[in-house]
This record gives sequence, structure tokens and C-alpha cells, in this order.
Amino acid sequence: MLNHAVDFYKSLFGQEESSGVKLDDDFWMEDEKVTSLENDLLEAEFFEEETKEAVFGSYVDGAPSPDGLPFLFYQVFWDVIKKDLMMLVNSFGKG
Repeated sequence: MLNHAVDFYKSLFGQEESSGVKLDDDFWMEDEKVTSLENDLLEAEFFEEETKEAVFGSYVDGAPSPDGLPFLFYQVFWDVIKKDLMMLVNSFGKG
């Protein structure tokens, strides 16, 4: 079940095939580029506490997400699904 959910979200939010459009190497000035430290922070795994804060800080009565579940579901069942949800969010960007 978890693999199915991971595959679903990876295909939903995954990379699309390249159109062949490419920026020149000198398009960005050096001070506009992400530093190595910033890149490490962007690639770091999500912590459970920050993920929980995002889930519980979201509007519960809003439109459901692509999986059809509103944030209320994730809030009510947090203790049951948090381990699987953390595996899911931390699998993004990995192959």
C-alpha cells in the first residue's frame, strides 16, 4: 500500500521530460546562485516536528488534496500515519 502511495505521488509531482530548453551557464550571476550550504539545507530530510507543524497549520476545511483527503484526515490520524507519511515526504527527490 505504501509503495502504491509513493509511486502515485512521485508520478504526480515527479519531473516531466525535458523540452530541450536550457539556460546558458552564465545566465545567473554568482550571488544569485544557491550556495553549497543552502543546497545542503534544501536537500536535507524533513523533520517530523516541521512536517507535523505544516499539517496542523493547514486549513482543515479546504479542498481535498489530489488523493481526495482533506488535511483534517491527516490531523485526526496523525499518530497512525505519521511514520508512513514521513517516509513518503522524505522519499521525494530520491530517484
